Amino acid sequence: MELAEGLLRALDLIEEELTEPIDFEKVASAAHYSRFHFARLFSAAFCMTPGEYVRFRRLSLAGRELAAGKKTLETALKYGYESPESFGRAFFRFHGVLPSKAKGAPLRFQRKLRKTDIYQGDPNSMQNCTIRQTSALTLVGFRKRFHGVPFGDERFEQESEFFSSTRAKQWLLIGACPEKERGKDYCAVLNADEEGYDFFLGYALDEWTRKALFDPAISGVDFLDRFGFETLCIPAALCAVFETERQDKFYPVRSFAALRTAIVSYLPENGFVPANAPELCIYHGRGEARYVEIRMPVEKP
Repeated sequence: MELAEGLLRALDLIEEELTEPIDFEKVASAAHYSRFHFARLFSAAFCMTPGEYVRFRRLSLAGRELAAGKKTLETALKYGYESPESFGRAFFRFHGVLPSKAKGAPLRFQRKLRKTDIYQGDPNSMQNCTIRQTSALTLVGFRKRFHGVPFGDERFEQESEFFSSTRAKQWLLIGACPEKERGKDYCAVLNADEEGYDFFLGYALDEWTRKALFDPAISGVDFLDRFGFETLCIPAALCAVFETERQDKFYPVRSFAALRTAIVSYLPENGFVPANAPELCIYHGRGEARYVEIRMPVEKP
């Protein structure tokens, strides 16, 4: 399988350069993908970003060396840390102990990834996935930088906190929505790289409202610019589109996480890769029959 072969070449190169600065352009080239496509496909295949994998491998090997008696400063410099302090913080986050306590402690270990670690997805789950042209959208909303991959438990935790801490912003924009758009949350994934991505939460306001929102003469207030709202234009695009089953009670992220991973893994086998454009998840419904619509822009490699 071409996807697997490319990723295995990239893994071999990463392994060779764990004690050197990683050039992700070079790594992506070894897999025969652009840096953008490589980051997306790697994350979908292994459920971690390339940056996380490199960090986990380095800290795993560093832990073994410290347990064997190597000095902290020597080990920190070997694996790319500029000071014992920065190394100590990273080491503690990964292993749960300080470098000075590594000898005899139970340490985590991230082994080198293999072909059998690649997430294949459930082929049956792709039966309702279609490739079609989608229309352009203009959204008003706000964003935050998330770490890790744009699916699974990491996203669930960050997204849950983001939604719960920005309710006033959501209510304001929902109130400004036309009736037909109420009950839809547009969540876009932007600027994905080796460490994380931007998460944008927006709403489809009509053109007049978008223009009037920040005009004090119309809105009657002069402080809306402090909310950090921005306008995001989602271009028309060829997309892989999938809708989850209708349910009355569920938190959407947990339901579509495996589906999104399956879609990204499924694309190369069908002659497509994710395109360098915003990926959109639309959460439909606030009462009964809730579902998620995934729109992933695609292109021929």
